[in-house]
Amino acid sequence: MPDICVVIPCYNEEKRLNVPAVSAFLSEQPKLMLVFVDDGSRDGTGVMLEELVKRFPWQIRVVTLERNGGKAEAVRAGMAAAVESEAPLVGYWDADFSTPLRLIPVMAELFEGKPRLEIVCGCRLQRLGADIRRSVFRHLVGRCFATLASLFLRLPVYDTQCGAKLLRVRTAKILFREPLVTRWIFDVELFSRFIQYFGRRAALRRIYEYPLPEWRDVSGSTLTVWCAPRILLEFWRIAADTRRRLCDK
Repeated sequence: MPDICVVIPCYNEEKRLNVPAVSAFLSEQPKLMLVFVDDGSRDGTGVMLEELVKRFPWQIRVVTLERNGGKAEAVRAGMAAAVESEAPLVGYWDADFSTPLRLIPVMAELFEGKPRLEIVCGCRLQRLGADIRRSVFRHLVGRCFATLASLFLRLPVYDTQCGAKLLRVRTAKILFREPLVTRWIFDVELFSRFIQYFGRRAALRRIYEYPLPEWRDVSGSTLTVWCAPRILLEFWRIAADTRRRLCDK
């Protein structure tokens, strides 16, 4: 049984997936498992993942989705497999490794001695002593989005969208129990679900944002100004889903 199981959603990642980095990392972390989700890729991603499984049959599992359903559903599908691994800690990580894999065990250590801590989120806080390489455009857009998300959630969260998060498996089972209603901002939806199930005060005490010492922009992002209408629509979907849940209680 692994100590940590992390989901890595992949869609056409043939040119970005750093296979040597995965191999080196798993060789040094025998108690860690990775679940790669091939989200309907149309390039050679599937072949690359099959080769990785052959090298690390006990540490890698591949979940293949026939059609591209978006990152949210890819993570949810992978999380179902992660829960089956019986690892006490599960999580998800971006396939471009903008957050280095070596920070997984570092973030996992933050749970030790803190039984009430449920989620650790990577936080791309630009500060002295940290190597956060982010374009000016992405930084500005990110800060605008983070402010909107914080106001929406009524939670002082700095960075909802960083693709490096670890959760206790008991919490993951609750948050991923039902299908997600968003594709783009599902991280915000997960925060919203946490608040619904555990309360806002619990969120303040049981979620920790870990300031990453290193993060880098990787080419290939689809973020543009034209994403704004979709993002606003997804905030509306989260609000509507929240109202539905409250009415069902």
